Amino acid sequence: MDSDRKSSGVVAPGAIDVAPANSQVSGNWTGRMYGLRIDIDQARLERLASVELGSAEFELQPPEFGFVDKHLHTLALWTLKELNDGDSFSTETLDALVTLSYVHVLRNYSSLAGRPSPTGGLSPKVLRKVKDFIHANRTRSLTIEELASVALLSPTHFLRAFRQSTGQSPHQFVLAARLAHARELILAGDAPLSSIAMSAGFSSHSHMTAQMKRAWGITPSEMRRKR
Repeated sequence: MDSDRKSSGVVAPGAIDVAPANSQVSGNWTGRMYGLRIDIDQARLERLASVELGSAEFELQPPEFGFVDKHLHTLALWTLKELNDGDSFSTETLDALVTLSYVHVLRNYSSLAGRPSPTGGLSPKVLRKVKDFIHANRTRSLTIEELASVALLSPTHFLRAFRQSTGQSPHQFVLAARLAHARELILAGDAPLSSIAMSAGFSSHSHMTAQMKRAWGITPSEMRRKR
């Protein structure tokens, strides 16, 4: 990286490389390599650094060649699975995975590493405020940063606190709210299922069908026939 020095060795599953912007990096592989590349948005990284770690000023500190990061490897596998999920794809899940990856890089490969993480769940008042916000905005994409701002918490603290308070991830709660609203509309009238999908916050009829089949083992058409 940015020099004539070369490193070589065995690259195990989970090996990572963190390359700062405008760095010149090249690599050659003697075998088949399957990887995931995440281009980090600088403005978003600085914003997360500020709310998570109290400073928007930092330097990236890449690990040594071949360093294995099992946590980031797991996030990468989940990200690939979400990207390949077809009609079950969720922008909220992908956003949460990317956010967690960004924060992991900050906490482990930057000059801000080592700062403590906040703990604890949401107060009943804050939890109700977040739930009300989700129900009022379930028809559009909701990012972790946006939901965390409603609770006045950092994204990763919010993720931990929400799960601790509800037993669900924010995405699972949002999906459940959309499915419940879709069921009400399906059982209440004869509106086209494609319209119901959009009204409930799904990207398409097929997206709603896939999520409903996964959650309840029934399709919207079957639910309508059985009402």
